[in-house]
Amino acid sequence: MSKRRVSDGGVVATRCDAARGLRGGPGLCASRAALIAVCAAVFGVTVVGYAGEWTINVALGAMEDGATVGLWAWICALLGYAVLRWLRVEARGAMGLATGAALGLGVMSLASMGLSLAGWLNRWSAASLAAGAFAVWAIDVVVSRRKIELPIAKWLAEPAGWEWLWVLAMPFLGIAVVGASIMPGWLWKPLDPHPYDVMVYHLQVAREWYETGRMIALPHNVYSHFPFAVEMHFLLAMHLRGGPWAAMYLAQFLSLMFMVLSIVALVGVARQMTGAKAAGVIAGLLAATVPWMTMLGAVPYVEGAFLLYTVLTVGWVWKGMGLADEDEQTAKGTLVAMALAGVMAGLACGTKYTGVPAVLLAVPAAGCVAVMIAKIVRPGRVEMRRAMLGCVVAGACGLAVFSPWLVRNYCWSGNAVFPMEMKRLGQDGFTAVQVERWVRAHRAPDSQRAIGPRLRTTWQTLITNWQYGYVVLPLGVIFAIVLWRRSVVWFLAILLLIELIYWMTLTHLQGRFAVQMVPLAALIAGYGLSRVPLAATAAAVLAAAAGLAGLHPCFSRHAEEAKRGLFRFEDMGAFRSTQSTQLARTLEQPGTKVALVGGGQAFFESLPMSRLKYRVIFNVDFEKGGNVLDAWLGQDIDTLRREGYVVVVQPSEIRRLAATYWQVPKLPPSWETASEELVVLMPIGK
Repeated sequence: MSKRRVSDGGVVATRCDAARGLRGGPGLCASRAALIAVCAAVFGVTVVGYAGEWTINVALGAMEDGATVGLWAWICALLGYAVLRWLRVEARGAMGLATGAALGLGVMSLASMGLSLAGWLNRWSAASLAAGAFAVWAIDVVVSRRKIELPIAKWLAEPAGWEWLWVLAMPFLGIAVVGASIMPGWLWKPLDPHPYDVMVYHLQVAREWYETGRMIALPHNVYSHFPFAVEMHFLLAMHLRGGPWAAMYLAQFLSLMFMVLSIVALVGVARQMTGAKAAGVIAGLLAATVPWMTMLGAVPYVEGAFLLYTVLTVGWVWKGMGLADEDEQTAKGTLVAMALAGVMAGLACGTKYTGVPAVLLAVPAAGCVAVMIAKIVRPGRVEMRRAMLGCVVAGACGLAVFSPWLVRNYCWSGNAVFPMEMKRLGQDGFTAVQVERWVRAHRAPDSQRAIGPRLRTTWQTLITNWQYGYVVLPLGVIFAIVLWRRSVVWFLAILLLIELIYWMTLTHLQGRFAVQMVPLAALIAGYGLSRVPLAATAAAVLAAAAGLAGLHPCFSRHAEEAKRGLFRFEDMGAFRSTQSTQLARTLEQPGTKVALVGGGQAFFESLPMSRLKYRVIFNVDFEKGGNVLDAWLGQDIDTLRREGYVVVVQPSEIRRLAATYWQVPKLPPSWETASEELVVLMPIGK
């Protein structure tokens, strides 16, 4: 019964496989139905444990939002499958599911972008996008005369085997669901992912486009120039739900959906690369138990989509370049696969600018280097010319998919990647001081620019920081050394090294910007551990224990605070007004207008944008000798008060920004002793 079967990826069968073969059924391994029941029980216990008396609120909201994002992912996957069929790309299993969903989500994002730029995005057009996607799939089914088969009963009855390890991931999923049910702007303070970005632009910019009825450049918020592929789904949610605050929890569950799909993609890519089912489960589990994945999946950030498109780019580049191990048959790369890899890379760029160097350039480059090594070590097994041509195809397709965002920015500012590269490509009215402030904010601090401090920061951030879970990155490095003869490992290890160098040299050494290394290390570790069942199980348990040990103390504190009423809380105005009695009384008056000085987190304010003024720190021009407070809004505060504005000054936030960013003046002397979180300056009668 302990006899093992060897496949392309190594030893993948265990006693469970033998038992199934002898008995014709689940045998010693329980079925997938039993696994789902156990996972549901562990997930439920986790939710109850953290939500406590708020469990019903969390459960009802999670069921509604979860069903919505599940339906959205399914519709997008159907659209993606139809497109893949037209391209004659064979996509099966987890990788096929993730590819179809990612492609469909990307198409929906670009379509909603076009509608929003034209001013045609609304509830009806948003619903029409979903209906149109389903219609495309239905037409494809009718034309191709395909039979739709859903052998669910058979699938549930099959033995789970290695899949039983997914029970270890359920506490992390439970924490993510509870976290996604906590009011935006609260979770994870003061750690990164800090909610400041959410309230300043991830939700706020989409909110302003919702209110204006179209996508426009916002002169008070430089982040509106960022590529917003993920935020377009947030905007769609706002239209479908009828408002920004009605959709904010749905936006958080959309972020969780992207993160779950990235794990699905990782499972599929690992299976494709190794031919081992175990490798997929282990790689997916090692990544899923990294605290960063849970933290980023619980807030409306873009990293979940970024990881999804990154992993799929890696998988399709590997497939397109025909990299294969010596015990496999010679594989020939296909240009169609490289084109699809380029599309995924372009969609990654649409989520954030770092996708250009970290995905669009890095992944094909790593593939080419791996091909060159394979050409030297095993001549005749790979085609260098085809690999180079594939890189050109991938680059062209990626640029084409990313180009709508570049064209939009060029039309808005004259700089296709504004606010990046302002010194070379155009600064759109920014002063030299503003440009320098932006540049300094997005590079390593002066104290970390030398080689020694950079190495020390790298060690502290990636290895000894609990947010990376202590396990997956070291295991990836270890197995990259042990399995150095494998072409799959060459590709992944080279890419991992490129990502590390990029993070150390071209970013501001923020831990979140290295998260794309997690799936790469997990792929390498999954490949190696799938050959040693006992070590694989031990590593999975260790990774889950280490991740939960770091995540639990941090999240439990936030969950306890949320029990004061922040679960599924929607009245942002009431939340803000509770911090100042004077402001609360004023906001109750009809037609109240508010100007925020020192804080750009405008999503906290539920007033229409026609009655709300704010400016993010990078849009503030502190003129030499001018009044610091007036500069925040580019207008005299007394004038605003005469116009009927309630001026809300945040001394503590101004002090923080002055200590964080270059050339941000301190408060005037008369304000230095102010200790209030909010200082409210009432309107001056005309």
